[in-house]
Amino acid sequence: MAQNLDTAPPAVRLLARWCRGAATDAALRQRLKLVCVIDNLAEVAPSMPTMIAKHNGKPVLVTGSGSFFSGLLPIAAPDAGADDDADAAAAAAAAAAAAAAAAGGGRYVEVDVNVHKWNIVALQVLESWRECSPDLVLHAALVIEAREDEEMPECVLGTVELRGLDLTSW
Repeated sequence: MAQNLDTAPPAVRLLARWCRGAATDAALRQRLKLVCVIDNLAEVAPSMPTMIAKHNGKPVLVTGSGSFFSGLLPIAAPDAGADDDADAAAAAAAAAAAAAAAAGGGRYVEVDVNVHKWNIVALQVLESWRECSPDLVLHAALVIEAREDEEMPECVLGTVELRGLDLTSW
């Protein structure tokens, strides 16, 4: 795998370095950025203060609010008594996962973000969105911050679209 990283794009090399070191290196772990864009902010909340609206789509570093976990995936044993196609497919998937784990794969990385640890300004922004939250269309993306030229360009690791997120109950 390391030989493949030598020729991988910079963002892939940065991701590999982040995954290997984020558990023990707080400075590296805190390079994770969250980017949220509310597509319909002007429509749903036309009276949103300009100061808050101008931060729509601005990246924020996940620092003290982020927790990092990694390890080996648990492997389910194949079901010897698989009767139907679904059981056979599940058994095949478990066998493939076991083979991946035996070959050095089967690892996971998890990042949790506790918004209750965000600074007061960010919490006030969330509070201002509370009433209109069920109608918002929010896109969120994760990026690892590139700090050196050889780490550029930054690339999105993954995205999610949230609709109907009701913040009025918390």
